[in-house]
Amino acid sequence: METVYVLRFLLGVAEAGFFPGILLYLTRWYPDRERPKVIATVMVSIPLASVLGGPLNGWILSAFDGVLGVDGWRWIFVLGGVPAVVLGVVFFLVVAERPADAGWLRPEQRAWLTATLEREERERAAAPTPRRHRDVFRDGRVIALCAAYFLLLGGAYPLTYWMPTVIGHVGSGLTSVQVGWLSAVPFLLAALCMFVTGRLVRDERSTTPVLAALGVSVVAFAATALSLGVPAAAFAAICVATMAAQTAKPLFWALPTAFLAGAGATSGLALINSLGNLAGFVSPFAVGWIQDASGGDDGLSMTVMILANVLAMVVVTGLRLAARRAAAPLPARP
Repeated sequence: METVYVLRFLLGVAEAGFFPGILLYLTRWYPDRERPKVIATVMVSIPLASVLGGPLNGWILSAFDGVLGVDGWRWIFVLGGVPAVVLGVVFFLVVAERPADAGWLRPEQRAWLTATLEREERERAAAPTPRRHRDVFRDGRVIALCAAYFLLLGGAYPLTYWMPTVIGHVGSGLTSVQVGWLSAVPFLLAALCMFVTGRLVRDERSTTPVLAALGVSVVAFAATALSLGVPAAAFAAICVATMAAQTAKPLFWALPTAFLAGAGATSGLALINSLGNLAGFVSPFAVGWIQDASGGDDGLSMTVMILANVLAMVVVTGLRLAARRAAAPLPARP
């Protein structure tokens, strides 16, 4: 068992830089106006993994148990991990680092895309932004974005662990298989919502889309808590809450990638992602503690998601007001 703990820790260490690396890579290929769309497209994989992962792992667990003398749970690691490792190697060897290195682009396409990305990078670098790696720890916007992402994930993480339990409580008489399939529906709808919403955003620097998503999630979580006695209404409300909470993630990431540049982008994105993901421990723990203390009150435990999203809205609104003050012209001297 100790070996499993060590390997899981090492996997977490490897994963820590994976998502920030993806975001940084996207800034080297996509202009600002295209970035919300492509980030949303990439992050669709997260809810889809929730939709497909459970049934697939269940099938592997039963179909491969004992094959070659290996337990089914071990096959889950093998069949889930090996393709990811192989794909990572292929990506490293095949995919170009920057448009200038892409042989499949025509010369005029490479020239236009390279010039556009370099111009936008210069514009970000010319604005007040962290210049060095250590500067991100003193930048108020980066710290505020860390807090906002922590709160945003605090409102979304418990869904993965808590939803099957609540669906089982609300829909009495459901089998475990039925609960599993019903739990996949909100994440499938969330994937569709993320994909469509990313194509509707017109201003990658605007905080309005993420504030709207957070606001919808607050209302939907509150509606879920109030309608637990009516299974159909509760399920509809939790579908909307999941769609909004998951869609807020790619909408949020358009904000830091719009102003961070150079070394500040590398460290800033990593810091925001690392501190934000601490919510993966804090918020599910808080939900479990409330349920234990209240005797399993699902409605009361939803205050964690509601409060986290409300506070995330407060932090993002503060960033919005600060940006407006910074952009306002100084009053003329008499």
